[in-house]
Amino acid sequence: MTTKIPESTLKRVGMNLAVARRERGLTQAEAADLAGITRKDVSRLENGVPGVAWSKLYALVATLGNSVPGVAAERSPDIEAVYRAIHA
Repeated sequence: MTTKIPESTLKRVGMNLAVARRERGLTQAEAADLAGITRKDVSRLENGVPGVAWSKLYALVATLGNSVPGVAAERSPDIEAVYRAIHA
């Protein structure tokens, strides 16, 4: 069973990723290189586009020195649901 995540949640995660990246003074390309993913993956994650592999989200989050709950903000109770939406 797949749980659909509200677009607002995906957008919030993406916005928080973008803020964390900018706070570290990184471009999307630099963050992608450090995370071992593509710049397009970073862009898709920051824009809340579903379909990006969980491993890529985790790599970017780790590169930015954050955690999945940290980027989910507003304490979304179902982090697994965020994973499923991004991985869909």
